[in-house]
Amino acid sequence: MAVQTPPRMTGGSAKTQNIIIPNFSGGVNSYLDEARLPNNTLRSAVNYMLRQDGVLYPRWGTKTFFPVLGKMPDGFDKFTVKMLATASGLEEWAIIVEDGIVKRSNGGAWQEATGEKLAPGYEAKFYQVDDCVYIVNGKDVLAFYDIANNKVKKFEGINAPKNLKVTNSKNLATGSYSNFYKVSAVNEVGETMASAEISVKTSRIRNQWRQTGEVEDYLELTWDAVPKATRYNIYYSDMSNDETYIDSVSTNSYRDLGRTAQNVAVEAPVADTTSGPVLRDITGSSYRIFGVGVDDKVYWGGVGKYISAFNAFYGGGWVEINKGTGEIPITVRSYRDGRGEPVNVVFMTTASGEGSQNQLTLTSMTVGNTSFIVPNIARVVGSYGTYAAGSVTEADNNLFFTCSRGKNTTGAKPDLLNVLSTEEVSLAIRPDFDGINPLYGRGISSVHFDGKIFDAVPAAQSKVNNEIWILDLQLKAWIRPWTIGIKKLITFTPSDGRERLMGLRSTPDNNGKYRIVEFSEKYITDDGEPFVSTFRTGLLHFDKGHMSWAKMKKTYIELLRVSGSLSITVSGTGKKRVLHTLKDITVSSAMVTTGFNSDKFNDFAFNDTEGGHVTFSDPSTKKSLKINKVVNNYRVDGRSSNASYGIATITSVVIPKKVPDPASWKK
Repeated sequence: MAVQTPPRMTGGSAKTQNIIIPNFSGGVNSYLDEARLPNNTLRSAVNYMLRQDGVLYPRWGTKTFFPVLGKMPDGFDKFTVKMLATASGLEEWAIIVEDGIVKRSNGGAWQEATGEKLAPGYEAKFYQVDDCVYIVNGKDVLAFYDIANNKVKKFEGINAPKNLKVTNSKNLATGSYSNFYKVSAVNEVGETMASAEISVKTSRIRNQWRQTGEVEDYLELTWDAVPKATRYNIYYSDMSNDETYIDSVSTNSYRDLGRTAQNVAVEAPVADTTSGPVLRDITGSSYRIFGVGVDDKVYWGGVGKYISAFNAFYGGGWVEINKGTGEIPITVRSYRDGRGEPVNVVFMTTASGEGSQNQLTLTSMTVGNTSFIVPNIARVVGSYGTYAAGSVTEADNNLFFTCSRGKNTTGAKPDLLNVLSTEEVSLAIRPDFDGINPLYGRGISSVHFDGKIFDAVPAAQSKVNNEIWILDLQLKAWIRPWTIGIKKLITFTPSDGRERLMGLRSTPDNNGKYRIVEFSEKYITDDGEPFVSTFRTGLLHFDKGHMSWAKMKKTYIELLRVSGSLSITVSGTGKKRVLHTLKDITVSSAMVTTGFNSDKFNDFAFNDTEGGHVTFSDPSTKKSLKINKVVNNYRVDGRSSNASYGIATITSVVIPKKVPDPASWKK
């Protein structure tokens, strides 16, 4: 973290010096005290953004893009359809769940899907693959939206096996050793819960059933066939209700010869997943579906036609990571290991919101004639996880994510071979991240757009997302806050091929309606409602030690393409007065509009609230503030509303002065 640099002084006579702030490329910094901020850094910038090389502009405004909603939807996202009429052949549509009904829109009226309904009141998440949108909400079993037929479907489950029986071979005498069995049925999607337990006693333990020179001894299991089952899994233990996997067969009988070892990592299932697991998060990684279940298991599907098969014998499966350790999985994302090889990263969280990362690789294994997937887990040492699945964003070949340690990124250090590292990128605004309650931070929504990461966050202990914070990846600088609450951010590309930044407002409007809005520099209000933009620099000094004095003659402000008005205030600390106003000024430029203004019409039926095209009077506007005051430091504040401009430079002309120490310094 850089500390304050000496003022940039150029030009002037032998007596005068020019202190120049050429840009605000340092962004906002709330970590350092304002007296220690670098000159190109802001103490605050409410409803501003950085453009070009650090020019400060009021933020983009918003306008409703989709028809308004009568209530907050349970989920909002997008999917892609093939549209030959578009330039790329592709077009994105919005998808929501409202009162359990899936709806879609490309900007027009919401269209209801037919088919299955979802439980209302549960937050839905979406993932598109194989011309379907898979939907999870932590309550319903996995559902999918058939795009072509505009229909929501669920997988058909099967029943667990019944009437399990066991027969002892003639040569395996009854004795004192207990053997317990359960059987489950399998379809392409998943596995039933295990059958009722059955037990039998034998004269020898299982791995000694066949003695040298003896005929083969065994236990024979039979059960009723299950309609539409493709396989049956066998579970065994020498203790009741402790069965683990030993084998799988395609018929409704099994002969246990005592030779197959137990896989103690795979316990007899206690829940039915044949109609799909109940997931609270769903993503895609390595051309598979990955999900996190309400049972804290990480699930994955098969590949190809078995993309939705979560059964190990069709390429799917599940694993429990760090079971019972206080860590639970949150989401799975594609990334790479330290050698650059593709890997699945499981983000975990803890009670503190810190968590860790685990790398999950899947290996195919064949036993006899049966192939299945074996998971391998490796913890990333020194890593952090996340409490917010929606905060994980891919940008610049890295993953960015939020946890109780702020905003972090994971990547490989160039000087550390084959090692991944987690680095904080939010030091400049760490106090603001500390103000997020992890309980409500779970709803953070992040997106990568226009070379920036936009974070919709519940700031200052809010229970809902009430601000947007921006990390400019080119400048490596933060700008915050945008005082607009967004529950879910997405990028969206309709039929015109232009990518947009969209957001679902987290609170209703004055009419109790919920809006999905577009952010754009075309708009200078939020759906016709003006917002206030304010900025404040740090305290600017005249030397490294902050002891020097100077007479401020003038301060010059250069503004770009001014539309509307901006108030500028210069404050300073004098010998006898604490920080106080030295001079203020209002800069304005006429704005000419053409076309309809829609304020007179309902639902913005004609044109934007701001009017039509905007013509600016001059690409560069310069204003001076005559001050003529002796100060030890100064700062600059600005305020505007319903305006558009860029703050290019701030230059102060000063004359260094020798001033005796003020009395307040001596006390």
